[in-house]
Amino acid sequence: METQSINGGIPMNRRVAHTIPQAVERGPFSRATLYRLIKAGKLPARKFGPKVVIVLEEDLQKLVQDLPPAREHAA
Repeated sequence: METQSINGGIPMNRRVAHTIPQAVERGPFSRATLYRLIKAGKLPARKFGPKVVIVLEEDLQKLVQDLPPAREHAA
C-alpha cells in the first residue's frame, strides 16, 4: 500500500503539529516542562483559537536532538 502525502512531501498519517496534551503523550516532556520551554523561548509555539497552543513536530525533534548527551556512570 502506498502512503499518501500532502503535495508530495509530508505523509498524511504523520502528525506535523501537536497540542500540548498531544506533545506530552508523545513524550518525553511533561506539560509543565513544555510550558517552561515555551516561556523561555526554547520551544516555539503557535496559537490556534483562543486557548489552543500548538508546537510543531520538527521543533520537538530539534529540542530533543539539542539535549546534551547523557553521561555514562562509572561502574
